[in-house]
Amino acid sequence: LDKGGRNLFLYRLSAGDFRATGNPVALPYLYLPRSTAVRRVVWSRANVITILCSAQSGGRAVTTVFRLVPDASGSFGTFTPAAETGVRDLVLSPDEATVAVVTADGVSWKDYATWKDRGRLAHPSPMHALWIAADELLVAGAWTTERVRLDTGGATLVAISQVERFAHAADGRVTAQARGRTWTFDETALSWKPAAAWAPAAAATASSARRVY
Repeated sequence: LDKGGRNLFLYRLSAGDFRATGNPVALPYLYLPRSTAVRRVVWSRANVITILCSAQSGGRAVTTVFRLVPDASGSFGTFTPAAETGVRDLVLSPDEATVAVVTADGVSWKDYATWKDRGRLAHPSPMHALWIAADELLVAGAWTTERVRLDTGGATLVAISQVERFAHAADGRVTAQARGRTWTFDETALSWKPAAAWAPAAAATASSARRVY
């Protein structure tokens, strides 16, 4: 894959070998507008290529995903735009079977070869995704960072990226709130647990050890 100016070309390097034989092949290319930038290229060992591009349109940033999939003989057709819009990032799993698609309101995962949906996690403003294993994702967002299991879609809070409110709960545990969601910290399990509501203990100005004036 070579970027010449604002165009993308696909070259078969094997055809450049002096001893290479075979028939001439028409290879695909992608003609991009001048304002377009290539943000991510995902290229699997099976030669399935996915490209994330961003551009300016009407004063706002827009993204487009293009796919290039070889047929059974290994020949390429043309770049095809995917239906997804507003994509922030594409991250391929270690086994190259699944791709994570990061958007402004969540992360979905798809079969990389067929581009079929496999699941989705609603997440407020995710910024990055990292594969922990072939069936597990770490989603880091502007508000929270969560560990997600693909088989169940269940998420476990790892960290709160931006804490809006924090206090002690009535039982003495630390409680925190971000984007309307509340958690308490379990010191035994060393993890955050969801709380039904924001219920901080009343502020105290005096104790047996200190007094606040």
